[in-house]
Amino acid sequence: MSEQAVISKLGAFVAMGLAIGSPCAADTITDSAVQFEFESNGSDPRVCHLMALIMNIPRSPEAAKLSLTYAESKAQKVAFVGFALDVGDTRFNSGLPAGISPARLSSAEIFSGKFSTTGRLFGGPVPDGGIMMSTQDPDTAGLLMGTFFDGNFQVTFTREGSQASRTYLIRAAPDPKVARQFVDCARPQ
Repeated sequence: MSEQAVISKLGAFVAMGLAIGSPCAADTITDSAVQFEFESNGSDPRVCHLMALIMNIPRSPEAAKLSLTYAESKAQKVAFVGFALDVGDTRFNSGLPAGISPARLSSAEIFSGKFSTTGRLFGGPVPDGGIMMSTQDPDTAGLLMGTFFDGNFQVTFTREGSQASRTYLIRAAPDPKVARQFVDCARPQ
């Protein structure tokens, strides 16, 4: 999803949040707005994304995109499941959203009552400032996907240069149609 699409879908909420909120320090956010979407690209490699777009309204203009990813290359005979997290701060021009300034992250983890990514996935910070973590283990992949589909989990991250972490509690499952699109895309072919 393009930066402009994220802005257009969530811009009004961000503007309202800026008017009545202020940037916050590291903490746990329990009432964030979450919207799930599906996206896929290519056939070899085949890449499927179930994205959670997260807004921290009205506390700050922070936005996050958490993507559950399945990628498979038949040519290289490899497949993996993982997650990517990108976080940014909305920029404003004349009171209206005008873009997102990416934040550089140093770490990110996903937790639920049944699963934790800690020590189970490989990866870390990527050049654009986000985090990418993945596994080729089918059991771990199944637990990670189940965590997203259940919609009752938390994502915790730390911005580069900070010792404090931020946690978003996700209390919404993706729409069954969106989840089905991801499962159909990720099904071995």
